[in-house]
Parts: sequence; structure tokens; C-alpha cells
Amino acid sequence: MTAPLLNHRYRVLQSLAEGGFGKTFLAEDTQMPSLRQCVIKQLKPMSDRPEVFALVQQRFSREAAVLEAVGKGHSQIPDLYAYFEENGRFYLVQEWIEGKPLSVIAPPLSEDRVIQLLIDALDALNHIHSHKIIHRDIKPDNIILRHADQLPCLIDFGAVKELMSTVLGNAQASSLVIGTPGFMPSEQMAGRPTFASDLYSLGMTAIYLLTGRSPSEIPTNSSTGQLLWRQYAPEVSGHLANILTQAVHPYPQNRYATAADMQTALTSLAAPAVTVQSAGTDSTLPTVVSNPPGNGSSTVATQPSSQPQKSALPWQRIGLAAGAVILGTSVFVGLRPQLSLQSNSSSAQPESFETAIATYERAVQTNPEDTAARLSLANAYYEIGNYESAAAQLDPLLEANPDNAEALTLRGKVQFAQGNYAQTIETLSRAVEADARYAEAFNLRGDAYYEMGEYDQAVADYRSALRADSENAQAYANWAAVNVIQGNAQEAIKNLDLAIEKDPALISAYVNRGSRWSELGEQEKAKADWQQAIALPAQTANDYASQGYAKSRLNRKEDAIADYNQALIINPNLARAYVNLAAVSYEQGEKEQALGDLEKALAINPNLVTALIFKGEIFAFQTNPDWQAALDAYSQALAVNPNDPDVLNNRCGAYFALGELAQANADCTQGLEVNPRSASLYTARGNIRLAQDNYEGAIQDYSRAIDINNETDDQRRNQAAYSNRASARFQLRDFQGALNDLNRALEIKPDAAEDYYKRGLIQVAMNNRESGRADLEKAAELYVQQGRTESHQNVLAMMEQLDL
Repeated sequence: MTAPLLNHRYRVLQSLAEGGFGKTFLAEDTQMPSLRQCVIKQLKPMSDRPEVFALVQQRFSREAAVLEAVGKGHSQIPDLYAYFEENGRFYLVQEWIEGKPLSVIAPPLSEDRVIQLLIDALDALNHIHSHKIIHRDIKPDNIILRHADQLPCLIDFGAVKELMSTVLGNAQASSLVIGTPGFMPSEQMAGRPTFASDLYSLGMTAIYLLTGRSPSEIPTNSSTGQLLWRQYAPEVSGHLANILTQAVHPYPQNRYATAADMQTALTSLAAPAVTVQSAGTDSTLPTVVSNPPGNGSSTVATQPSSQPQKSALPWQRIGLAAGAVILGTSVFVGLRPQLSLQSNSSSAQPESFETAIATYERAVQTNPEDTAARLSLANAYYEIGNYESAAAQLDPLLEANPDNAEALTLRGKVQFAQGNYAQTIETLSRAVEADARYAEAFNLRGDAYYEMGEYDQAVADYRSALRADSENAQAYANWAAVNVIQGNAQEAIKNLDLAIEKDPALISAYVNRGSRWSELGEQEKAKADWQQAIALPAQTANDYASQGYAKSRLNRKEDAIADYNQALIINPNLARAYVNLAAVSYEQGEKEQALGDLEKALAINPNLVTALIFKGEIFAFQTNPDWQAALDAYSQALAVNPNDPDVLNNRCGAYFALGELAQANADCTQGLEVNPRSASLYTARGNIRLAQDNYEGAIQDYSRAIDINNETDDQRRNQAAYSNRASARFQLRDFQGALNDLNRALEIKPDAAEDYYKRGLIQVAMNNRESGRADLEKAAELYVQQGRTESHQNVLAMMEQLDL
């Protein structure tokens, strides 16, 4: 007999663990098309007293909300998918991390491996601490080495165990300690954990990995209380030993103040950057910015110095190669999702809007109290972009009934179309207060939160819309937009699948799913979705704008223009149609026309982030980039949405091009907090770290970018990451690693002159002089073919210097 589903949804596959706080199962989600595997924690309060159960019940959703927020913000912390109560038990449904705990990896591990594990784990721990949460149970069992990327993931937060241990009015509440003996410090055993307690636990985990000894097998100094562990790992360097000794100091005030501080100390252990001076000079390579139009990324190309110094060996600071300024092309290559803004009048034919307006006007004139007619008239005005007339029809309705949820929602739609997002939220908050079952109001308020970068609030509203109407396709489609912004294309596709299942005629859902498939390298699936979007009957201006977008992605540019123009015939104030027209103009080399269309869009909606991004990109991609104009556009976009990873990516690139590295690093790092799966942001931050001589940090970022690009089969973008990682490895004298990277880069882009130049220098440094000469000759030949005469002369001068 088949076991019943938990919450009518989750099928238990096997038991994973059982302890005093409950049980853990591996399960599959039967309501997801993929039967996604997940971990279910069944939790049971340690007291059966009714008042305890009531308190736990009250706190459970609050703790779940915290776990959700923490998980969504970092890829090394499991996502919380759901929580529920059933038969007196509390359940958490979390992401299944496929991997193995550090406890099953036979120690001792090498020092380098432990350092990297610590650096990566501290990144996640720093994120947890930023949410004012202490993990409280860090140990080898609770650190999973994920198979996909070998990153350590932190599981089993102590906060949940504390919740289940709640006992009211009893000393037992304070005596029950959360944590694992040996891996937790004395202050935690006394029930007073601090953030430094987690650093102690992580330090003990590292000592276990280095020595193979559990904490109970390591003696302590009876007078100081310090662990005497170094005798069991004599090969560990003094620097690492000192860091770990500080981390596990018996007094928390003597440990590192923050996880970031400990991470910085560990990062400094990486091999120092090597700058070999020849004849008293430090021969460097300047960076020269060039910007081929329309290639999707600005280029910083490293060229040989025009006056190379005479030297015995070519110790050069080989710097950034192609793609050093990584600007997003999200507007006009279709990476950004389109919110599926639909209306109640979507069943009307385009030509019927004017007729409908005349009909409803007569009805209102005949009976000014006809609420339905006035709402329909306002909605028809909205559809044709006559926002003032729409608002004028709503005013008397709201004067008569300030709690008219339908009228409030329509007013919110008008405000949204004009970019008044804060007003939209205020208006729609009144609508949902008036009628909590009105899904459209929740949806639209979620869209406004999305535009302002408040993604958690947006998802909360889409969830509320689905609670009000489980068949609401818009909620799934627009939830997918948040998935995209946060770098989770697969989850976006699942939500778009559900949107299409609920409404097979939702054109924008097919368009966006096609873009997601394209992003994942599934071009045939992408084309099929775009073709399906085109095959559906278009009825509103938004429908035509979406279909035009699909045609543009299928390279049917003239047909796309026709659709955009039809959208503007219906609604001359549809800002997104002007943005899409600008994209086609730009792709056809009509930059001024594109800028003109963007200005029209911004005249309608001054806060349209897609238009502002696109405007900044046009300034950045000029033959002579106007970086200040680009910065102004990006900063204006960030004033609307301070958490947009695409804008942060682009402003990071602009700051980098201007040499303002601190500002560039801040933007890239903030963008990665929102979208930890952005390869372009990792590549951009790697370039910043390389320019700052932080070679180990640069290698980490380039490696992460390469992993992400490999997952999406985007080898084109990997070329820059491989090339620039080679530069960092060269500085650390990892010549073979640098050579391997350049070989991969040249496989992807065989005409990259800079990579032949760099590979030539590395070959000479490795005493492979003939191979080095061949590469330098190839670089010189390519520079001639590309019309880069000065670079050609510089390569010849370098070859002369090296007696090649």
C-alpha cells in the first residue's frame, strides 16, 4: 500500500536521520513536474503541554521566514521550499544538497584544501551572521561538500532545534544547550552563544580535517585552556596554525571579530603575488580600452608596452584580456524577464477599444451611478494609454466607496504604467485590505515591489495571489521574473510551466520561457516557445509587444517592428514598446534612433529600469565610450531599484573602466548578493581583484564564473575568464596552470591576439623558447590582420628584447 503524502504533496523516499528533535527524510515533490527531491524535517516539540505547543506554533512561521530569507541569499545554504503543520508535527521542506558531509571524508586533508574549504564556508557563515543568526551547530556532519561544485554547504541550523526545545516556566528551557560537545565553545555550553562561537566550531572542524582527531582526542593546556593540537599536524604552516589557534581561543573576545575578518586572514595565506624586477625596473603592461560595437561586451585588451625594458626573462604583469569590462546586454538580447501585465479587457479585439469607450461613455452618461460601466470605461482608457481619462473615471468611484478594490487596483495599474511604484504599492495595499481575495491586486503590488528591487516582498505578494486564486497564471509568470533576477533559470522555467498550464494563452509566459531556455543553451526549446507565442492570437498592446519580442529573437526584425508599431497604435503610451523598438534600431546600427526611442519611453515612465540600462549600454558601447553618461544612467536606474544585479553589473564595469576600483568592487559584490549565479559579475569582480593584485581572489572569481558558464554551456563568455585567470596564475608563478587556461581560451576564440601574446611570454618563462616565439609571431600576425599596427610593433620589440 502506498504511503500517504505529507501535506498531500510530498512522498517520502527514505529516512535520513532521527534524533531528539525529530526526523529527517528524503522526499520528492509530487506537485512539481520534475518530482524535485527535497529534505523534509519532521519536528516535534519536546513538551506536550498545550501552552508549549501554542508557543511553538506561533514561533514556527517566524523561524521559517528567517530560514527562507537566509537560504535565498546564498547558494551554500539550503533554500526553504515550504513549511507546514500536520498531525501535531511541524515540517520544514528544504533543498536537497547532493553531496557528502565532511565527516565521511577521511582526514587528514592537505593544508591548501582546508584553507579553501574554510574560505568558502566563511563566505556562507558571514551571510548567516549578517542576518543576526548564530548557526550553533557547525561540525563536519553539518557541512556538505556539494557534488556539483565542491563548495561546502551549511545545514541544520540550531535555531530550529532551540524552537523545538521550548519549555515554558521551567528551568529546563535554559539548561538545554544547542550544539555538539567538542565542537562548541564554553560560552555556548553555558547557553550564551555569540557569533564568535560559530568561528570556534568552524576552527575545530578545520583542526579535525588537518589532524584526523576528534575534539575529545585533543588535550588542553590546564593553565590557559587552549587546545594543544599542533603536535598532531606538524606539517601545517605557522600562519595557518596561528589563525586556527586564534579561532578556537577559549575566550570569545580573543577570537576573530567577524567571519569576514577570519576569511581575510586566510586569504592572505595564498601564495603572494610575484613581481620580478629586471635591471631595477618593474615592466608592466598598460590596459587599452576598445569597444567593438554590438558584440555584447566591452573589451579591455592588454597590449605589450611600447617601450619594453631589456630583461633576461619576460617577467611581465600580463593583465586583463578580452572581456575585462563585462557589461550586461540584458535588454536587447532578451535575458530580462517581462512581467505579464494583463488586464480584464484582454478578451477585446484591438479595434474594439474605441467602440467600447463610446459604448461605456454612453452608459455612464445615462447613469452616472453605473459602477460596472465606469470601471469598464476606465479600463478601456487604460488599454489605449489614456491614463488621465482612466484616472478621471476612477475618482468618483473611490469618492463614493474608498474601499472599492477593483477601482483601487485599476488606479494602481495606471500609477504603475507611469512609473509611480511607491504610489502603486500604497494604492494596492488599500485594495488588498479591502478585499484580501483580490489576486490581481496582490499580483500588481508584487510587480511594483519587483521594480523597486524588493524581491522578497514581490514573492510574498505572488504567493498571496496564489492563495487567493490557485489558478492564477500571472502570479507564477511574474514569480519566475524574480527567479531570473536571482539567477535561478531552472526554477523560473518551473514557474513558467505552471503559468502556461494555468493559462495556455499567456503569450508573455512563452516568450519568457523561451528566453530562459536560450539562457541555458537549449536553443531548439527556445525557438519552439517563441513560435508558440507568435501563433497565439494577440489582443492587447502588451500582447503585440510580447509577440514582437519573440519575432525579434527569431531574427524576424521587420515583423517585430510591425508588432511594436501595432502595440503603439493601440496604446501610444506603452513604454516597453519603445524600449523594444530601440533594441531593433540599435541592432541595425541606428544608435541615435535607439536613443530617441528610449527617451520616448522615459518620458512616459521616468523610472523604467530597462530603458535606463539600455541607455547606459549605448553610451558604454560607443567607439569612444562616454563612461560618465553611462554612469549617470545606471545610477538613475539604481535610484529606482538599488538591488538590480544587471544594473550593478554594468555600473561595476563603468567604474572599472574609469579606474575607480573600490566603487566597482562594491557594485559587483552587491550584485552577487542578489544573484549569486551571475557569471558576468564573478568575471567582472575577478578583473577588479586582478587589477588590485589580489590574485587568489581573482582566481576564485574566475573559477566560479567558468563553472556557471559550463552549466549553461556559454563557452563564449568563458574565453575572457580563462584568459584572465591565466594572468592571475602567471603572477603566482603557476605557469602550467596559466598555460592550460590560455589553451582553453584559444580553443574558444582562436583569433585572440592577446592570448597568443600572453602564452608566448609564459612559454619563454618556462624555457620553451621555440614555442614562445611561435606564439608571439602568431600574435603579431593577428594584430596586423586586425589593423592594430602599434600592437604589432610592440610584439616585435618584445621579441627583440627576448632575443627571439
